[in-house]
Amino acid sequence: MHVGPSIRLLSFGWARGPLLRMHRGDANGAQISSAGKCFCNTAAGLCKKYPQPRPLLTPVEFAQIAPMVLLCQALKQHAAMDSAVGINGNSAVISRAIFNHYCFESHVENSDEALRLLEESGSVVSLSNGEGVHLRPLQFAHMYEDLTGEGEEKGSSSAFFLEEATRRLEAAEAEEAAMRSELQPALLRAAKWRRVVWGGALCFSGAQLAIISRLTFFDFDWDTMEPVSYFLGTGTSLLFFLYFLRHGRSHTYEDYDRTMLPPKLRKYAPPGFDWEKYEAICKKVDEERKMLNRIKEWMKKH
Repeated sequence: MHVGPSIRLLSFGWARGPLLRMHRGDANGAQISSAGKCFCNTAAGLCKKYPQPRPLLTPVEFAQIAPMVLLCQALKQHAAMDSAVGINGNSAVISRAIFNHYCFESHVENSDEALRLLEESGSVVSLSNGEGVHLRPLQFAHMYEDLTGEGEEKGSSSAFFLEEATRRLEAAEAEEAAMRSELQPALLRAAKWRRVVWGGALCFSGAQLAIISRLTFFDFDWDTMEPVSYFLGTGTSLLFFLYFLRHGRSHTYEDYDRTMLPPKLRKYAPPGFDWEKYEAICKKVDEERKMLNRIKEWMKKH
């Protein structure tokens, strides 16, 4: 059983006390036995309270997955290198011998099974019953569409996915813009309230500076106003520290806007505005935008 550092320190403390007392003659065997039982119960309680986390992958599962991961990375690196050796000078197409060599380097025992799994996942395309392997499936699909003429009639499959993702994003953005137009008056009122708040803060800071300057250089002297300025600065720092203890974050202008603007916006919004629907639409827009970016990145790689 793996014992953490807290249990090791506890065992050292429990064992050290009775042994020293026994060495001095202050403890007997019963006391040491009682201390040992107490330590065992405490250690068992700590082990139950703080159990060891279960690993995400067992050693057997890792041994099964790791070779295929290494093989995929090796094939991707080969396809990305312009100077890599391929069939007819094309680094995206390799022979079965090169594929078997990568399987051997990645500790994959069954190359036929590995090729089947990679082809089912869409990572590679098997050519001529496994004699060749195409490492860029999208490029192979474009070549096939160009040769058969399907790309000119129906459009390429990659262009279809890209157009479909763009259409879905535009539809979600249009729906979000329609609901945002209902919030436009509330946004204007919230922005006006924000300008009033920060304008008041600026006026207060300017008035404070003017009053302290007047008292320092005209009414009193520096010896009188120095402790006053010190206590004002210290009090302000204490207020910021209390804010940090209360909310768990530092007080900044951006944090104040993030905290205070949403309640004001909800206050000024129309009475029947569906906030759950608006949040769902905003989330949908973000998801569609991420999907479009992933499709573009995948097309660049393949």
